[in-house]
Amino acid sequence: GMGQVVFLTGEAGIGKSRLVQVMKDRVSREQHARIESRCSPYYQNTALYPVIDHLQRLLKFKREDPPQEKLGKLEGILVQYGFPLEEMVPLFASLLSLPLPDRYPPLNLTPQMQKQKTLEALIAWL
Repeated sequence: GMGQVVFLTGEAGIGKSRLVQVMKDRVSREQHARIESRCSPYYQNTALYPVIDHLQRLLKFKREDPPQEKLGKLEGILVQYGFPLEEMVPLFASLLSLPLPDRYPPLNLTPQMQKQKTLEALIAWL
């Protein structure tokens, strides 16, 4: 009943993909939620890239979606989870590079405090 995380890293060609496939096959018979992410050398300076990518897929963002539509999708899922929009939308909008509409107060936080609040929001979502 407690969450578990697997972090797999290693040199190319040692069988990481095969190991992951075997694990996915084994747990496929059990009820579970799986979040799978991969890092990319193109985003090595963006520590939260796998999280951002996951959120964009979860929210079904399309490249052609205007920012207000993406924001609407974000608001909709946050409401489903019962999160207070006034607190969460500014954090996730910033993380997802979405412009913040006037109806939300701007984040008046230091960069370190914003990072901390964003990580807390991500943990609460998980």
